[in-house]
Amino acid sequence: AEGESACIQFTDTSLVARVNFFGLHPERPAGLAAWILRRLGEGRPFSGFTDVWFNPLHTSALARLLALAVESRLPAGTYNFGAADACSKYDFARRLALLAGADPALVVPATLASAGLPTARPLRTVMDTRRLAAALGLPLPTIDEGLDALLATLPVPAL
Repeated sequence: AEGESACIQFTDTSLVARVNFFGLHPERPAGLAAWILRRLGEGRPFSGFTDVWFNPLHTSALARLLALAVESRLPAGTYNFGAADACSKYDFARRLALLAGADPALVVPATLASAGLPTARPLRTVMDTRRLAAALGLPLPTIDEGLDALLATLPVPAL
């Protein structure tokens, strides 16, 4: 929040992008999508949080939208770059399993509290993306479109 404020105070043409994204990095297999694909590939059940909601964009869509925002010279301000829809982490993992040809039953419903994670995490990081969609004059991609794009980048079927 302090960085956003400083950026906006620095110049009246600042565009602050709040982002929520997923993707795969060929050299660093970290991140939610890579973790899910790894677990699905191992064939072992794992927890998917039913109470944690988000609306991530695939990295290719995020890059395209950021470039479009700059090229379009959007009015200064803060814009939320996320998918047009939202889902739980549980639902995200099940959708990815289905699209990758894996067994969605490997994703076991759980709550964040039941995981006993050492670091607190928010339950809802869903961002309202209507301002961005209106400013760009186009609908934002859905999570399923992002998952399709993710799997299309893999050299062979995910599983």
